Amino acid sequence: MGRCKKEIRQKTQYQKMKYTITLEKKVEKFLYKLPSKIYRNIRTRINELADNPRPYYSESVKGYKDLYKFRVGDYRIIYTVRHSQLIVMVIDIEHRSKVYKSY
Repeated sequence: MGRCKKEIRQKTQYQKMKYTITLEKKVEKFLYKLPSKIYRNIRTRINELADNPRPYYSESVKGYKDLYKFRVGDYRIIYTVRHSQLIVMVIDIEHRSKVYKSY
């Protein structure tokens, strides 16, 4: 009897769709210039966006409807989400003193 319940549970579980992460060319260049420890921290946080594109620590960028931001140490990551295509596009990463001059 226990086996039947287990089979039923497995059939009713659904697989969560993952988002594809894309990086702008300037973001890739910026990441490779960073020290390895900071690079790993930022890359881990970006990869987490594939499972949850709007984590609790992200905020919307004021004045922009579809831009979001979050912080990793002294760096800010600016990104947008295309829910219909399941894409998270990282637009910019900069030090906190520089990033908001563009946005």
